[in-house]
Formats: sequence, C-alpha cells, structure tokens
Amino acid sequence: MLVVGQVEIDPSEFWSRVKKGPGCWEWSGYRDLLGYGVIKKNGRRVKAHRVAYWITFGPAIKPFICHHCDNPSCVRPDHLFEGTSEDNNRDRDVKGRHGVGYTWSKESREQHWLRRKPWRARGEGNPNVKLSDKQVAEIRRRFRPRAKYGLDTTGKLAKEFGVTSTTIRAIGKGLSRC
Repeated sequence: MLVVGQVEIDPSEFWSRVKKGPGCWEWSGYRDLLGYGVIKKNGRRVKAHRVAYWITFGPAIKPFICHHCDNPSCVRPDHLFEGTSEDNNRDRDVKGRHGVGYTWSKESREQHWLRRKPWRARGEGNPNVKLSDKQVAEIRRRFRPRAKYGLDTTGKLAKEFGVTSTTIRAIGKGLSRC
C-alpha cells in the first residue's frame, strides 16, 4: 500500500484502471469536470496523475505534478513532471491555454468558465438554447408586464415563441437570456 495525500492506494489496483496506448495512458476511472482522473476513498480525493508520479518516482518534492502532453486524464509517468506554481503557469502560457498576463476581469472570468464548462455558454453558444438572439431581442422590445388594451402580454409572447410565460418574464426583466 502507498499513501498519497492521505489516501491509501494499491499500485496494482491503480494500474488496472489505466488504458495504456502508444501515446498517453488514459485513466479509466472517475474524472472531475476538468477531465483529471480522481481517486476517491473514505471521503478523500487525490488526482490520478499525482498517484502515477508517486508510484513511479516516489513522493513529489514540488507542489504540482504537470503534464507535458496537456492531457488531464493522462497518467503516463514520462508525460508528467514536478513543478511549482510558476512552472505550471509558465507551461500554461507557453502552450497557449489562455493569454499571458491573465487577469480576472469580468470578461476573462467568463471566458475561463466557458472554456472549462461549455454548458455555461450564453446565448446561441449554449447547445441547450431555445431562442435565438434575434428572438430574445424581439421579446425584450415587445415585453410589457401586465399589459392592457392590445399590447403584447406575457402569455401571448410565450405562445408565439414556444416557451413559458415565466421564461418571457425573466427575459423581459433582464434576469435571464434563456
């Protein structure tokens, strides 16, 4: 048994969950939202590439285990290297994963989440979107809460655009883009 980050690991069990190929060796177990292999035991989590490094080379001295191959699910030891936060950031910038001198402005934060979680894309970039940008603009133009005397009502707009009146109200009030 090997203890990595307070998680007991059986090396033979670990390697049995790895699909070895000519390039990267893919972790076939659980992966987090960013694609990194994760081992969970007794409420503790440790990244699979860190375990692969520790099994092969022993405990890491530096805090990060980085990938030469840029594949988060890869656990092939010769694709991994130890690094510091600076090394990791430099590697990220050299490989163009996002702009050099990255700052957390509102726009860049949104780009960060879109890159990591594409289902959070807004507007027509989201694959689950029901209304086009033109339709949303039209709803906002015509929206009148509690309209009377022939103006468009929420219910009429909902029927016309094939969504619920709650969706129309949220778009009209600027609370949602849907």
